Amino acid sequence: MPKRGKPPTRHNSFEKPKFWTLLVEPETNVVVCDQVRQCQAVLKNHGPEVIRVCPGSGPQFELWPGKLRVVDILYSLSLENHGEQSTLVEMSFAPLER
Repeated sequence: MPKRGKPPTRHNSFEKPKFWTLLVEPETNVVVCDQVRQCQAVLKNHGPEVIRVCPGSGPQFELWPGKLRVVDILYSLSLENHGEQSTLVEMSFAPLER
């Protein structure tokens, strides 16, 4: 009987994270993307400060620590931190297909 080796490693899309992390410094405005096609972004604020999210085509809103939000983006996206501490934000983008 032949010897069996290790089973092949499965590379599932769920095993590798498909998101970016961004550290937003205090009292700064960070342009995440500019001149992009219409897409959706999933944003999660890991805190400790509140982040103001400014999508290019929609209304601005505040993303509180621990909260998750899906945003429609057209043209640009920027994040503002008006707090006193750096804040970690996770982002994932998905194109909108028609």
